[in-house]
Amino acid sequence: MKALLAQILYESNTFCPRTPGLEIFRRSGVWRVGEEAVRGWASTVDSQLTSSLRVLEEKGWETHPLFAAICGSPSGRLTAECLQTLRETLKEQILSALPADVILLHLHGAVCAEGEEDVEGNLLQMVREETGFRGRLVLSL
Repeated sequence: MKALLAQILYESNTFCPRTPGLEIFRRSGVWRVGEEAVRGWASTVDSQLTSSLRVLEEKGWETHPLFAAICGSPSGRLTAECLQTLRETLKEQILSALPADVILLHLHGAVCAEGEEDVEGNLLQMVREETGFRGRLVLSL
């Protein structure tokens, strides 16, 4: 069985007037794109993605960690451009690794962006509609 994995963690506080962009991940958090970069990072930390890799590999799965974006600290709504970059990066990575039996996404569950109240729902819709993936889609929040 082949599993694609990604982790996007950010917490929005809609009362905060600040609208961070990619710097919230790139400068003060984690931004890893591509299997080699994500696997290297995951081997040095204790995260949801790291644990999923370990469990799946112990069960004999073929794993492909594709993308990890983790904020340095919570803030306000993400900029629309930041959300678009997150979506496009995740989509490109998934498309480059398909076919797969399952996609496992570790998300926060409380992300808002300019013009989007449900970022996690937006990402899930993108996975289904824009990548054409029809297999199991597993989500941890």
